[in-house]
Amino acid sequence: MSFEKTGGSRILKLKNTLARISSISFRRLWLCVGKVRKESKKTPVAILLDMVFCYLRYGTGYLDYLTFGFALIDKTCRKTFMNMNQNLALVRTANDPAFRYIFDDKLEFNRLFSGSLGRKWLNLKQTDICAFKSFLAGEDFIFAKQTDGYGGMGISRIAIKDWPDTAALYEHLAQKKQYVIEKQIVQHHEMSRLNANSVNSVRITTLEKNGIYHILYALVRIGGGDGFVDNISSGGMYCPLDENGRITAMAFCDSTGEYYEKHPLTKTLFTGFSVPYFKEACSLVMEAAKKVPQIRYVGWDVAITEDSAALIEGNVIPGYDMCQNHRHLGGKKTGILPKIREILDGELF
Repeated sequence: MSFEKTGGSRILKLKNTLARISSISFRRLWLCVGKVRKESKKTPVAILLDMVFCYLRYGTGYLDYLTFGFALIDKTCRKTFMNMNQNLALVRTANDPAFRYIFDDKLEFNRLFSGSLGRKWLNLKQTDICAFKSFLAGEDFIFAKQTDGYGGMGISRIAIKDWPDTAALYEHLAQKKQYVIEKQIVQHHEMSRLNANSVNSVRITTLEKNGIYHILYALVRIGGGDGFVDNISSGGMYCPLDENGRITAMAFCDSTGEYYEKHPLTKTLFTGFSVPYFKEACSLVMEAAKKVPQIRYVGWDVAITEDSAALIEGNVIPGYDMCQNHRHLGGKKTGILPKIREILDGELF
């Protein structure tokens, strides 16, 4: 390797390191240290030193250190865990940037996958007030989304009764650039037992190699309180699912760092809960993945309705941390890297 390439790589690594240091939330850091201390009985100094070592050796930040349970496992197991940079490397290798717009723009996504959405929607940019009023007829609520929102941001749940003036609502949505208007998803009554306030979605991540589509992992995301979204970044929690759609472990809430045997609001027991139509959800995302073969690595969000499964969205930068939560991995504490390496067969890593 040339000096220029080596030097450039080192400079990029240094820039990334400095960026991650500058983004540290010391409140979150000490929360993580406290959680790790309770689990491992190690001193704060020992934990901090090991966190620094793991960042330098394995590329894991302090949140990953907590989630992956690195204080409790040896170096052999630590090597099996995917870090953020490896996840981004997989995204760059597997997903053609020229086709990412299909997933980054909710209007484009809805157009391509309209037959799998399980709900009616419209593009406010191409809809006049008369058609908008007709769309609202008989509805109690609608969802309005910005085209490029993520993590539950830019989404509003709108009660129609609060807007007797349809024209005013139309202008309000246009001003907020919430051009994606959808009728609400009515989720399966079993999913409402987890939390009726949010649509509790199933995240299924797929990876393609040589025309064969693989499911890397599946989990269910659940709203943590009375909010209408289940996103982890918005206070939600998640549980792992086995190949039959059965929850196998307690829920973890990233914002609190706590594990829950039961939902704090509904008191529904997580472990043993079975997601309805899980096989149908897996089939749905496998077929959806084939529609854009240039995007090989996708985290699909699926709603479970009373009679089927419906696509919500696809994510071209799937999460790598939720599927590697150490309390969800059973006895071996093995990360996702071996499975990815087996699928890619030498293409990366």
